Amino acid sequence: MPKQQMAIMMKQATKAAKQQPSTRGVGDIDAEIGQRIRLIRIERNLSQQGLGEVLGVSFQQVQKYEKGKNRVSAARLSEIASKLGSSPHHLMGWQDPKTNVMTIDQDAYRLAREFQVMDEGHRKAVRALINSLISTQL
Repeated sequence: MPKQQMAIMMKQATKAAKQQPSTRGVGDIDAEIGQRIRLIRIERNLSQQGLGEVLGVSFQQVQKYEKGKNRVSAARLSEIASKLGSSPHHLMGWQDPKTNVMTIDQDAYRLAREFQVMDEGHRKAVRALINSLISTQL
């Protein structure tokens, strides 16, 4: 086969490959992992900037992880879990038999997100209410 014909075939194959949809795109599980990362980060009173600094990435990258826009590699997931004092099992939403970690439901995530934006006076009132409710259940 002449070199020129071979070059044309290679260009056509490359062009066709670029037009194929990627099978490595982000999906629902990426968004769920991101929600767990965000919730734990908020529980630890850590900003996206702060988490980014300890991970050596920008806050925008942390934001993309949390929104499920970018996938979190296994190595990065392990590092994030370590920096947040959690486990990769927890971030993945799996039951960790050693710690009996529960998955996070949407209501808990929404409440944590709303709690994060409250001023300190309202946070204290919410904490007092929750503590009061917990003590009446015991």
